[in-house]
Amino acid sequence: MATEDVPTKPAVPVVGHVITDDDIGVKQGIKIQAINFNKVFKLLTDPHSTTLYDRHFHALQRLIRHYKSGLLLKDLVQAFKIINVCADRAASHSDYLQPMQELLKICSLPFLKEKSSDETVYSQIVVRVHFTIRDIKLELANTILSIYTQKPSSQKFKDQLPCSQAYNISMLEKSDVAETLVKSLSLLEQDLEVKLCLMNVLQHLSSFSKPNCDKMLSADAASRIASRMNDPDPSGRLLFRSIEILWNLIENGNREEVSRQLNSLVCLNALKDAFSERMTQVTVTMIDN
Repeated sequence: MATEDVPTKPAVPVVGHVITDDDIGVKQGIKIQAINFNKVFKLLTDPHSTTLYDRHFHALQRLIRHYKSGLLLKDLVQAFKIINVCADRAASHSDYLQPMQELLKICSLPFLKEKSSDETVYSQIVVRVHFTIRDIKLELANTILSIYTQKPSSQKFKDQLPCSQAYNISMLEKSDVAETLVKSLSLLEQDLEVKLCLMNVLQHLSSFSKPNCDKMLSADAASRIASRMNDPDPSGRLLFRSIEILWNLIENGNREEVSRQLNSLVCLNALKDAFSERMTQVTVTMIDN
């Protein structure tokens, strides 16, 4: 029995079109071009490339350009490793100073998260800093103050969201910044400007923050500050900041530890002299009025 051949139609190819939001212009805002921080860190620290200064500065400037709107949370630890390397190099090679300051300025901006879970995933990040250069201490102080005083970001990002101010402050509390700043005060006896700047930062750090107060006390903040609270200062800000910080430590820190640190002849005499000075000023003001 003959069969009739039925003509077959040519198969229609199935094409999977993948159209992203970027292709149709749905997403608006700044696009962060990610850079491999590990490669930059290796370039700076590898014995075979440690003296390739031009390549170092090119890589650092590239980082600054790409992350000028904020650092990704996932890159925060590596970013501070690079900042610390620059700090070590800046003492002998001043060209590292400028990129380091720029990176610190970027750290004053809200950190960026790629997923809503990033704040939880990276909540245990601990950032460590160790700076000795005067200009870097000032920049670090300005960066910290910006985190405490910054307004909500109005910038829009295509693939990231800025973290809240509260989250950024919590990251500061987990770092060793408060402890480091307290320890650095002893190196600033001859530099009143920087000392007052750091005291202002410590006042912010100790306000309403038990973790910061505990870390400050671990560096003997109460005794260090009380013993030098009457150092010469025409503006009177040193004494004012010292008193405010001590009150913050008493209110938010371990009171027994504060008492222990202040229980020395040097601190008690300093507190007595400060009290006498304040009472004298009040008396003179009342007489003048």
